[in-house]
Amino acid sequence: MTSNSKPIRIYKASAGSGKTFTLAAEFIANLLNDFDTFDNAHRHQLAITFTKKATNEMKERILQYLYDLAYNKMANVGMLAAVRARLTQPLSDTAICDRAKKTLHQILHGYDHFRVMTIDSFFQSMLSSLAHDLGLSAGFRVELNDKNTTSRAVEKMLRELRPGSQELAWVTRFVEERLEDSKSWNVSYPLNDLAEELTKEVYMTNADRLRALPLDSATIKDYRADINALKQGARSLFKRKPRNSMRISLIMMDTQNSAEGKDSFKAS
Repeated sequence: MTSNSKPIRIYKASAGSGKTFTLAAEFIANLLNDFDTFDNAHRHQLAITFTKKATNEMKERILQYLYDLAYNKMANVGMLAAVRARLTQPLSDTAICDRAKKTLHQILHGYDHFRVMTIDSFFQSMLSSLAHDLGLSAGFRVELNDKNTTSRAVEKMLRELRPGSQELAWVTRFVEERLEDSKSWNVSYPLNDLAEELTKEVYMTNADRLRALPLDSATIKDYRADINALKQGARSLFKRKPRNSMRISLIMMDTQNSAEGKDSFKAS
């Protein structure tokens, strides 16, 4: 907006309450407020969404509402009223129609500058603009696929395991346990699954507490023994008394608590 008053408006609304309509009205009102015959107002507007689906919907709605205001304002009286209420200076219906028509023409002829994008795309465009200042190569790219990134990180970790390292001992023991259970020796897939857990909210919430736990080989061995004992107890109970759901539930809850890093870890 070109006016000196630029308030921050926060809308709190549930699903289906008209958020897209309201945000589209705000976007269009800003375009009309900043309208300039010799400067495309949409080049100075930005709307950020969280998903590509929301981005496409916002773009479609904005263009549709602009078309309605430009060529058939009576088809959407609600949008006309919503836009008029957000204008910084009063405009007649004819003036709103004229500005909407010219703004729509500007957007269609400068669509690359119609910036309604996801937050990921926004930050990627910012990094591209600042690549030189940040010391990044011209051919850099931002990886938005968590699974590909995780897979490459696991492969790199396995390639760089050093003889005699604690990490190699852990991986070796993991391979041995899988072979004992008649499973494949290839641990890439289960390690990928484990790595993906590190990106989830349940880990992020407890990350500091988990990092503070001792991770020496003896502690890990005792911890795994506790978990395996609980699992074996649950399996045995299923076999003996499948209807005793209360005891089974309690055992499974103990297993979950242990997996989340309760005090079953022993001090090294």
